[in-house]
Amino acid sequence: MRNIIIYISLFWLFGCKKETKKNAEKLDGIIKVEDSIGVEEGKQEHVKLKHGNFDYSLKPDEVKTQNDSVLFLKYYFNQYIKGKDSLSEVLFFNMFPDNFKEFKALYGYDENQNETIYGGLYDDYGQIIDYEPKYVEKQDYIEKLISLSIRGNWQSDNVAHLQNKVNELFLKNPIRFIEILKHKRKLEIESFWVFFFDGPHPENQQEMYNTVISSLMESDSTMVPIAERAYTKVKEDWQLH
Repeated sequence: MRNIIIYISLFWLFGCKKETKKNAEKLDGIIKVEDSIGVEEGKQEHVKLKHGNFDYSLKPDEVKTQNDSVLFLKYYFNQYIKGKDSLSEVLFFNMFPDNFKEFKALYGYDENQNETIYGGLYDDYGQIIDYEPKYVEKQDYIEKLISLSIRGNWQSDNVAHLQNKVNELFLKNPIRFIEILKHKRKLEIESFWVFFFDGPHPENQQEMYNTVISSLMESDSTMVPIAERAYTKVKEDWQLH
């Protein structure tokens, strides 16, 4: 019965995934339902789920600052990795950044004169490298990766890990990527491909570029000149460095 409630809640949640504030309220409601299952009135104890005891005391609507985000993402990622429970994954996934600027602020770094300022999750690269969706739909995962890539630029370490993730997943799911990109504005599509090919040695991306062009020719040839323009831009930009 508990599993049924979780999956119904997840289905309900992703039907409205674009409304972030409402998602947070719904997730909070899910947690309250989970906390009440099998617990006698007046008693405070953890709910026993399939994989053991889990604690959902951190609520999405309590995340107000970047430090709150760091705590929240660390907590639910570690709980998900340990127990593979669906609710921890949903909480982690929905709080994970939706754009490159926020991603870099948390997982990347900024170099200011002689000082390097690291994001609060710079050392938590496992959240990028090791995370593989289990309960989250692959379509939603790919949409998240595309959103993170738009207006992105290459940086070593975690940003590079993100780019590798995008590249690898595209090779396995080119049609899904292209179908999502088709609904974006041209500038966003080009920005995605710029990040896709970006890096200090763009010539090493020639094989990947050929694969992308072949996939686009089969699925959406109108996107070919956009990808070509993006790759040319990357090569020109790095020649100036």
